[in-house]
Amino acid sequence: MSMKGCKKTFNFGSIFLVFDRKAGITNSKLEYLLLSEEEADPNKPQIDEERNEILFNPLSDRHLDHQLSSYEGAIFNVAKGQELFSNYVHYNGIDGWASGIQDLRAECRGEKVGTVVKVEGIDL
Repeated sequence: MSMKGCKKTFNFGSIFLVFDRKAGITNSKLEYLLLSEEEADPNKPQIDEERNEILFNPLSDRHLDHQLSSYEGAIFNVAKGQELFSNYVHYNGIDGWASGIQDLRAECRGEKVGTVVKVEGIDL
């Protein structure tokens, strides 16, 4: 059973991609967020180069969870009743990039189950 969101079937992510598209920007700095698990290079984490070096900022850090989750929404048209699926490529960060991509590929091929299935004991 293939995981939803695999092979670019995700429809939820950074809404700034939508803004770029509406503005006619075709070479957005955010295009790396649309990488599928098969397109992502396990040996080269894809990050926003401008945010590569982030300085400590107590005010920003206090609201980090809000900042990281406030700019996500439907990035493609979603039909009534359709489920939302994220692109899980970037969920492991830089430190877990290689293993995360390999795990995600195996999950998308149906060779292993993801964390939620493991934790909740869902029977597929």
